[in-house]
Amino acid sequence: MVTRLLSRLSNRGFSVVALSGELSQAERSHALQAMRDGRARVCVATDVAARGIDLPNLDLVIHAELPNSHETLLHRSGRTGRAGRKGVSALIVPPKSLRKAERLLKMAKLQATWDSAPSADAIKARDGERMLTDPAWAETPAASDEAMIAKLAEEFSPQQLAAAYLRLWNAGRSAPEELSAANAKPEPRAPFGPSVWFSLDTGRDKGADPRRLLPML
Repeated sequence: MVTRLLSRLSNRGFSVVALSGELSQAERSHALQAMRDGRARVCVATDVAARGIDLPNLDLVIHAELPNSHETLLHRSGRTGRAGRKGVSALIVPPKSLRKAERLLKMAKLQATWDSAPSADAIKARDGERMLTDPAWAETPAASDEAMIAKLAEEFSPQQLAAAYLRLWNAGRSAPEELSAANAKPEPRAPFGPSVWFSLDTGRDKGADPRRLLPML
């Protein structure tokens, strides 16, 4: 599961490392160092590998899968909010696991704030807010950049500059994905149309497999 989640996040442009019992001590040390020096922003870890991790600036823990005990819930969550800092511990709870999540929280004596997964439009709006409040807007341009700034302002209109900046900003972020609603019904399957059904009295134990049967059909 760690490898699968690592691959999915990496494919979406996140700077991510993994920690699991299958990695060597050197590999685990390199992953933690990447988190500490900022080369990686996300760490996917198993419960065993997460024990003893101390990343002072870790401000968010996401439980991609619900733990099996409230002790594990508290231990995972304790990876954030270290040394008096504040942190957020988030549970991803599919509808069928809601009862289990409520039971774990009750046993851990924790009060949760429940919310739905954000829509793609909500994520885009939040990214826009982050862009407009970026500290870079208030910084004084470096003297070495003034010539290029003047050249850009001379050659391109404000609309072109804004559009180019927006494209570059979005290129550095994973495109938001729309999740289906928890109680959404699957789309009805389109009818097959004119069809002919075949029934064969054979199976794989007699050498019948799709690669041989499809060409015959």
